[in-house]
Amino acid sequence: FVTGGGGLLTLAGWFLKDVISVNAKPIIEKHLKIDPERFGKKKKYFKALYNDLSKMPFVLHDFELDIESNYVNVIERKIDISTLQVDNKTSIHGDYDIKSFVLILGNAGIGKTTYTRNLILKIILNKTGVLNYDKHDLKRIIPIYVPLKIVDNSKKYPIISYILENNKYYQADYNKLLNDVKERKVLLFLDGYDEISTIANKNYIKEELILILGSGSYTYKLLYNDNYNDFYESVYLSKVWLTSRKEFYKSNLPIPLNHFTKYKENISGIVLEGVYDERIKLVDTLFNKYKKDNSKLQDLLNAEYFIHEINKSKDLELIALSKVPLFLTVMCYIYINDVKETSAIKINFLADYSLLINKFIELLLLELDQEKVKNETTGMKSAYLTRRNNFTNEKLQFIKYFAFINYDNKLNTFTIEKLKETAREFFKEQNDIVADLSNDNKDIIDEIINNGIFSFIGVKNKIEQYDFPHRKFKEVLGVQFLIDQNDSNFIINQICDGESYELSFEFLKKTSNKKDFVKLLLSNISDYDKSKNICVFLYEYCIINSELTSIITHQIEKELTDILENNGEFYLSKKLYQDLLLSQKFILYLVKNIVNNKNYKKEPFIALIFFNSS
Repeated sequence: FVTGGGGLLTLAGWFLKDVISVNAKPIIEKHLKIDPERFGKKKKYFKALYNDLSKMPFVLHDFELDIESNYVNVIERKIDISTLQVDNKTSIHGDYDIKSFVLILGNAGIGKTTYTRNLILKIILNKTGVLNYDKHDLKRIIPIYVPLKIVDNSKKYPIISYILENNKYYQADYNKLLNDVKERKVLLFLDGYDEISTIANKNYIKEELILILGSGSYTYKLLYNDNYNDFYESVYLSKVWLTSRKEFYKSNLPIPLNHFTKYKENISGIVLEGVYDERIKLVDTLFNKYKKDNSKLQDLLNAEYFIHEINKSKDLELIALSKVPLFLTVMCYIYINDVKETSAIKINFLADYSLLINKFIELLLLELDQEKVKNETTGMKSAYLTRRNNFTNEKLQFIKYFAFINYDNKLNTFTIEKLKETAREFFKEQNDIVADLSNDNKDIIDEIINNGIFSFIGVKNKIEQYDFPHRKFKEVLGVQFLIDQNDSNFIINQICDGESYELSFEFLKKTSNKKDFVKLLLSNISDYDKSKNICVFLYEYCIINSELTSIITHQIEKELTDILENNGEFYLSKKLYQDLLLSQKFILYLVKNIVNNKNYKKEPFIALIFFNSS
């Protein structure tokens, strides 16, 4: 010990290190809560979560885009969660540090799920600039991803139950989850509030969200289970992000109105508005996947030209769709295949996105068979494709039927078994198809699944869950099934019940019997409850179209004439009636009956004159 201070410290350091390693390690681990196994488990969890998010397929099976590296930024703006008005004056990023909860709203296909996944992947990879975290803080964060569409909404506390049953890090370990929440480590992503199951009589997800979003405000309590109360009371210490379509959020508000002001103090709102100026970047990313090692496509594909031609079409619906990542990707896919086939750069697809969806489905059905035998001999390819292409039409008809069944039964996700069960019923007259569906042979459903028409959503109770890439696919394909069946009664009943307006409008646009459809629909205006819903549908969806407005006006005049002359009753919304341009013939009819006719009640005639802007 007489070697000087440095030597003494070195020796002491060695001695203390040895003492700590032998004697003090259990005490330090106990008091600092160090769990060596947990660090290994966290690493495995991050790897599994990354793989799970990566394997959720992009819409098009052969683009093979990497979500993290190929992500294109969407426009994000701060929004008032009560009025849904955009606030351009305030930065959204300051709220991340202050607010415990973030509500991400956006229209269908805008990229809410991809936006969420991209954030999680950045957290896993410890990227800088994520949500105002520095590198040190980011290492502490544990993201939890919950796809709400596969959460069981028929039982109490569904979100926390899903985490404890399915999350690989917190599975069956409530205390670990609670401790991490209290230590501000958890970032809980609740994706797809608008896609939750609503079949059950009670919306337990909404009730649990009221508890979660009210955490820290001390305003609202639902004592489902005393064991979980401390979680709901503490979750505000961590972060929760919830995504939803705006319309669903408005009609299923997960915030009690009598406590809205208090809740707003802890909730930040963001609205996603599409890729806009990033369209060229996204298109370029997609094009480059095909241009690589293909000199012909390198010469023909150009992102700037593609976007220019879409803008030049002056079709507002098409341009708006091109700002939605989902549909822009579909457009690119169709265009690339047209260019490959024709060696011409002209954009052949039309503005109607239903045609885009149909083209997309058909391409996948054909390309699947071609891909299966791409490495075979020419003779084998010809034999196989001739045999398999016999079922292309059957596949398409089944997909339309299944889209309708999905929509009608309000199914958010489905299993392979559900697909095959439906297929056995649909193809019951076709023995060759049914035979494969009834045994372990590879069958028509396996082929449809493998080509990427259906998207993998996640695993629930160890069973894989699937869905159409987007609900628009269900609407467009389901409508085609109804038109093929010449069945307008289903749509009429949906409108009268106040349901499925978007699906009904798709049907009305596509049916060749618009006049007959409107006539059948408006025959219900003497029924108060039905007519109330009919008027909402006509006003919100139809009267912006001049052709439909003319048909609607003419049929309303006929229906009113019949009702008035029988002293019957009718219901029409003031908004709808005011916007109709009545014919001079009908106006004169009303005036003459006010002045001359003594057989009818005059009040309805006077009201019909008074309330119309004509």
